[in-house]
Amino acid sequence: MNKPVKILLGVFTFLPLIIVIVGVLLLIYEILTIVFSPEPVNPFLFLQYVAYVLPVLLIYSAFYLLLGIFYLVHLLQNNRMDNEKKILWI
Repeated sequence: MNKPVKILLGVFTFLPLIIVIVGVLLLIYEILTIVFSPEPVNPFLFLQYVAYVLPVLLIYSAFYLLLGIFYLVHLLQNNRMDNEKKILWI
């Protein structure tokens, strides 16, 4: 694996963590906006936020699953590690 591919893989590895943090912050912001709004707000407005987040969450889950499969295949093809250590990592 060359260096640009390793860097890209490192970015993709930490991307789910960043997505989760940003998603939680947006969720907190949305809840605080609804709770502290000076005018009455429809309580189902929160579901509108979920409609935008759900497809992103599904894509994120599929991406995270593919990344895990990639790491599993990479671990199994690694010849520098003993079989006992491979089983431990799996």
